[in-house]
Amino acid sequence: MKKFILLITMLTITVLGFSQQKKVRFGIHGGINIANINSKFTYSNFGTSYTTDLPFSSIIGLTGGVHAEIHLGNNFYLQPELSYSQLGAKNVSSNSDTTISSQQLELKSILHYMVLPVLVKYKLAKTGASIFVGPQYGYLLGVTNKINSTTINEEDNSNYKSDISGIFGAEYYFPIRIGISARYQLGITNIQKPEYFDTSTLPQGVVANSISVRNSAFTFTIGYRF
Repeated sequence: MKKFILLITMLTITVLGFSQQKKVRFGIHGGINIANINSKFTYSNFGTSYTTDLPFSSIIGLTGGVHAEIHLGNNFYLQPELSYSQLGAKNVSSNSDTTISSQQLELKSILHYMVLPVLVKYKLAKTGASIFVGPQYGYLLGVTNKINSTTINEEDNSNYKSDISGIFGAEYYFPIRIGISARYQLGITNIQKPEYFDTSTLPQGVVANSISVRNSAFTFTIGYRF
């Protein structure tokens, strides 16, 4: 958390410095994430190594926050942002629990992040269109786990607090200062602590080697720039 606050402080000082030179515009944005988790499980079976994808499905999450557009020169801009972002995934399987009446068992994890992307943006000349790319730091605020529609009221400590992702996308702003944006978030760091991976259900002879769990999301937002 201290690192996250330090990053925000440094960016705030930078933005205020540019604003005194009248090279910065501020904006707000909000929209949705189509979020998922990319998970690969590496294991050994009687001496042979295998890698398989674990089955997760997408969820819809909310996102919203503020941003600054800093003119660097020519058609290049720096765009730091600070947003609340819901990520995560779900897993749907047949229900073998006789205490639950539903025929399907949906396990959903909603990961609540504060995210800080720092994007380098290039504006296409004489248009409202831009393309951008950059890193994103995320700080996990909490996790909401659900079985079907029932929330599990247990604290979930299975995920690391920090998450690093790469961002790329495009936006278009109209002359009335309203814009639309689309981007893809590709997780770089592993978000799950390995000691929380359940190996008790593995078949005899199967030995877990490693598991990689990374966030991913398509994000679509509407923004207004002052």
